[in-house]
Amino acid sequence: MILDRIRAAGGALWRESTALRAWRHRSSFPGIVISPHARLDIQGSFVYGSGCGIADHAVVQVSPGASLLFGDGVRLGRNTELGANGAIRIGDGTTLQDRTLLVGSVTVGRFCVFSLNVLATSGRHYFEIEPEAYIRDQDAAVFATPELAMLHDRPVVIDDDCWIGANAFIMSGVRVGKGCVVGAGAIVTSDLPPYSVAVGAPARVVKQRFDFHPPAAISCDRRADAPYFYAGVGLSRQERLEGEAAGGLLASSRFSLAIGVSPGDEVVIEACSPGGDAVIRHGGQDRSLNAAFSKVDFRAEPDDGGLLHFEVEGRHARWPVTLRTAWRR
Repeated sequence: MILDRIRAAGGALWRESTALRAWRHRSSFPGIVISPHARLDIQGSFVYGSGCGIADHAVVQVSPGASLLFGDGVRLGRNTELGANGAIRIGDGTTLQDRTLLVGSVTVGRFCVFSLNVLATSGRHYFEIEPEAYIRDQDAAVFATPELAMLHDRPVVIDDDCWIGANAFIMSGVRVGKGCVVGAGAIVTSDLPPYSVAVGAPARVVKQRFDFHPPAAISCDRRADAPYFYAGVGLSRQERLEGEAAGGLLASSRFSLAIGVSPGDEVVIEACSPGGDAVIRHGGQDRSLNAAFSKVDFRAEPDDGGLLHFEVEGRHARWPVTLRTAWRR
């Protein structure tokens, strides 16, 4: 009888604790579905879109001064762990399956699929600075030396539409290009070009999904050009339908294009801002857009991978720009 009462009391306490955690999640993070069995320790910034969810026993930690950003429809599976010491960004529609672990500074693009037990980290341990010293002591020496500490955090970038297989490990400083497939158990130690399939430890490219070769001109109405509207552009089936109704492809406040250009070339974009006046920026150059489609030109400043990055300031927060064409002149 006494044992039954103890068990009953314990069950009541457990239910009360679970209910309390659920209430805390709802009050602190309205609009996101969080399991009462998840643990959140947010000391920095946590911004999330609509339709996001965090499953049982997930652990989300954001250090002071760090940030965590979810797009719309981001889902974390059971026992996933996010440890943001810098910035972790996860794009619209991306799902992280059970036991995935992201640590440090990691950017994951839109509509990516992570299988089980994936690890991506922007940090590492040190064994070669003083080979005769303990590894922990070498780690401490790095953090105690400002010049070395600045080099410690090497962000991981996984671009849109990637599929990362079970038990894969993405090492610090690596960029996984758009549309890549990373095989189960792969250890990715160097950058992967867009639309490649990589397997093994260390990972090696075994084939390409198709020949990714940025053309001199891209258009919203050519299906084959869609991959070159590289990032921040609505390319899901539903988003493309919405874009067609608007006369092009919808673009967010940060988007990237892949066009065959060299630094200093002239690039022209045909676009509009459905919400009215907006400013589109590339490489410190500002151009104005309004609700009517028009052509704006820029001096190309591609990054090391040949991508052109744009930022938009406008009143239409979700999709401030509609894109039709872009080309090198």
